[in-house]
Amino acid sequence: MTGAALRRRLWWEARLLPLRILGRDFAGLLRFADRPLRNVDARGLSATDIVAAVVVATRRPWMMRNRRCLRQGLLAFRALHSAGHRPALHFGVDAAGLKGREGLVHCWILVKGEVVLNPPEPGMTTVFIHSLSDAD
Repeated sequence: MTGAALRRRLWWEARLLPLRILGRDFAGLLRFADRPLRNVDARGLSATDIVAAVVVATRRPWMMRNRRCLRQGLLAFRALHSAGHRPALHFGVDAAGLKGREGLVHCWILVKGEVVLNPPEPGMTTVFIHSLSDAD
C-alpha cells in the first residue's frame, strides 16, 4: 500500500471511529484496537510515516473533540499493527487524578520503547499498558 492509499484509509477510519466505539467499555475499546485495519497492507511503512498520517487524518475532529489522544491512539495502534509494528498503548493520569480528584487522563503510543504519538505530560503516571499478545 502506498502512503497515499494509507492516508485515504485513515481519513475514512477517523470519521467512522466515533461511531464504531460508541457505547463500548474499556475492554471493548481494547478489543477494537486489536483489530488491524481491513483492506490495508501497510507493511514496510515506518512507524513515523504511519503516525504522521494518523495525525493528519485526525486533525479536524468529528465528535470526540475532547478525546483526541484516545482517537489518535486507537487509530494509530490499529494502523501500526496492520504494518507489522508492535505498538504499546499507554494510559495515564496526572497527580490530581491519582489523588482522586478530577485530573488529566491521557493516552500515548510507544513503538520499540520510544514514544511515537502524543507524548505524556511531565508527571503523568502510567496506569495501564495495552499491547498485542504474542499470539498475534
